[in-house]
Amino acid sequence: MAESAPPGPVGRWGGVNHLRAIRADFLAFAHALHQEYGDVVSYRVLGQTIYQFASPSLAHEVLVKKSKSLEKPVNQKRAFGRIIGNNLFTRDGEAWVARRRLLGPVFQPQIIDQYRANVIRQASHVLEQFTGGEVNLSQAASRIALLSVAEALFGAAVHDQAERFLEVAAELQGAVSRQILSPVLAPLWIPTPDNRTVRSALKFFHGFMASLIDQRRRSPGQHADLLTALLNATDAEEGKRLTNREVMDEAMTALLAGSDTTAAAITWSAYLLARHVEVQNELHEEVKRLTGSGALQAEHAAQLNVSQAVFQESMRLYPPGIAIARQAAEPVEIGGVPIPRGALVFVIVYSIHHDPRWFPNPEEFRPERFAPQHAAEVPEHAYLPFGLGGRACIGRRFAMMEGTLVLAELVRRFELELTEPSFEPELENQLSLHPRHGLRLRVKPRAG
Repeated sequence: MAESAPPGPVGRWGGVNHLRAIRADFLAFAHALHQEYGDVVSYRVLGQTIYQFASPSLAHEVLVKKSKSLEKPVNQKRAFGRIIGNNLFTRDGEAWVARRRLLGPVFQPQIIDQYRANVIRQASHVLEQFTGGEVNLSQAASRIALLSVAEALFGAAVHDQAERFLEVAAELQGAVSRQILSPVLAPLWIPTPDNRTVRSALKFFHGFMASLIDQRRRSPGQHADLLTALLNATDAEEGKRLTNREVMDEAMTALLAGSDTTAAAITWSAYLLARHVEVQNELHEEVKRLTGSGALQAEHAAQLNVSQAVFQESMRLYPPGIAIARQAAEPVEIGGVPIPRGALVFVIVYSIHHDPRWFPNPEEFRPERFAPQHAAEVPEHAYLPFGLGGRACIGRRFAMMEGTLVLAELVRRFELELTEPSFEPELENQLSLHPRHGLRLRVKPRAG
């Protein structure tokens, strides 16, 4: 027998008070609800029923067991769809299954691991511009993340366009972040400032990719980047391939969403290393043991256990995606709670990651939680920076590889210090969870 409606906050004026709190700081609002009401909460906003769940078992039920009854929210698909089209991120049902089946081979480990050297090269190129003193670490992380993904996608073609790529991507990400929070999404043909930014950015990226796609269609077998892999990807059951526009849409998703989440995670990792000098020293010793007096190499990636654990723990404390949203495509029951068709469902990743039931002393930075000898102790489904189940992030291996290598290269070159000993960044949820106003650190070149 289904339980009664779960507890939740009282709405005023049709839930306008909740809408204001959500728009002001969704993370603070959702996490406070979890702390006050527990793992299952419900409330209404302007006629829309919203449920939030925050436990490993409930996350698994939403994202795996009952996933066929829950789709990406209509508003999310509408906001992102006009940027990245009808692709893996925005599709549902059988259309998603077919696209996931087609793209799976493109993101196999043996393919992704080929781009380790690209990541090290991009990180080295950006970090060698630092001479010491105070630096904008968040800006550097964004640059490394975007150009690493861009080079993996487009090969050497991105080198001459690097500055333009960075400029346009930053403008587009800012516009999309603002539009997601807007209660009314103006059609793209209406010339609002953000719409003009979106249209201009899409014109640039689509023009750039169209030229490369034409080259690769005319000269097959001469390139080994992810764009070529997308063009060659074939559905094993239906024999279908992606159209040029579908290739562009999948590439845009990888470029924008993939780079922003990884940049955020690298930024938070650097902040935590600067705050915890003993962990920073442990990471430096690991890198020094592997490289000696030489440079970081692609083959070191699999041996960077401390770096990987730091990156994983930073994503526990500061998950790039603070929540995972779904919408009921049909009536469904979650945790004994009946969910009506059309209701919004949120898995609050941040609250699960900060719950002492799953992570003792959850506010403490403890990379050893993810050391090889302790990784099995993490409760099942309690750690989900990349989601769970079939819809877990398809680019998670690239993100983990990239973050691990960038942190190693950063600490190999520099000692990291906070600009002020007591500095604690404010949290700001944009496309991903970032430090409000970015992150500035002091860096000191290491001898030798």
